[in-house]
Amino acid sequence: MPQYVYPPRPTSKMRPVDLGPKEASGMYLAQRKFNGKRCVSLIESRTTVHLGNRHGGWYSQSKNRQLRSELLRLKLPNDGSHRLDGELLGSGILVLFDVLQIGQPLIGTKQTERLLLLDRICGNPTGHSEIAHEGVPLALQVSDHIWLAERWFSDFRAHFDECIDHDLIEGLVLRESDSMLDNYGAVEYEVDWQIRVRKPSKSYRH
Repeated sequence: MPQYVYPPRPTSKMRPVDLGPKEASGMYLAQRKFNGKRCVSLIESRTTVHLGNRHGGWYSQSKNRQLRSELLRLKLPNDGSHRLDGELLGSGILVLFDVLQIGQPLIGTKQTERLLLLDRICGNPTGHSEIAHEGVPLALQVSDHIWLAERWFSDFRAHFDECIDHDLIEGLVLRESDSMLDNYGAVEYEVDWQIRVRKPSKSYRH
């Protein structure tokens, strides 16, 4: 098996009441934080897929066969190793929210540039998932088992509130738009350019 790679994760958290100043700064974009398991997808030469779990290991090749097949159909180069960052939901759906490597690690590439690249990899989807909350769709639909996380540069609090009581959504993650990927690898890696904004729960209070 290949070496597992730990993706960047937020080093800090923030209360939803403080979303306004972050939005007003113009420095951040927001994505939904899904309630699942962090999953790094390693796609090698368009022939093999390895799904990394949040514990630093790999799922069995017999697990999520359809998802692996759909990942191989993404618009990726034929050669090299590619790593996509996402969240694996209990339903077997993978929500993609960043790309870490296309052939070579995307060190020095801005967050907004990586997201535009991820859009192209996913075929620039415009249709939303069938799963919605009170008419609000949860993500963009790439294929049966792959979703693409939307991102917003405004209305952070409204997007936080619109799915606050949906079990699949834990809140938002803010990312600095101009932040660059500077590292990731064999040890857990925390970054200050991501901020978790989680909704209250029985185990978490602001």
